[in-house]
Amino acid sequence: MEHIRSLKGDCLSIPRLYHTDYNDTTINITVIAYCHILDVDNDSISDGKEIKGYTVKIIVGWKDDGTPISRMRYIEPNELDPLTPYANKTGVYTDSDEDGIPDIAESMLSNRSKWDDFKANYPDLWSEYSWI
Repeated sequence: MEHIRSLKGDCLSIPRLYHTDYNDTTINITVIAYCHILDVDNDSISDGKEIKGYTVKIIVGWKDDGTPISRMRYIEPNELDPLTPYANKTGVYTDSDEDGIPDIAESMLSNRSKWDDFKANYPDLWSEYSWI
């Protein structure tokens, strides 16, 4: 199938190739393939990863010599919603590294230029986690 493209060369049409996953949910596998570069909710996690699930390396401790102790954690597809930053479809914020601090708080507070946006758009999280 020939794709329709914008003047910049971005693909504007996607063929309809469907696959049924283990939950008997019909999904468009071609859309997932194209979603690897899209991030609709701007949470720095591609929509394709949010739909398919992905593995992250998390630090669970430190050795005496200062090197991190890490393990791999699989983020299930239902843990994230591609339309809601750092949350699942029920609105519960994710905590990828399981440290009790939601990923959105860690992300927003790790960048000083995002603090005002975080405080304005997530006042409940700001008041609970701005001490980080």
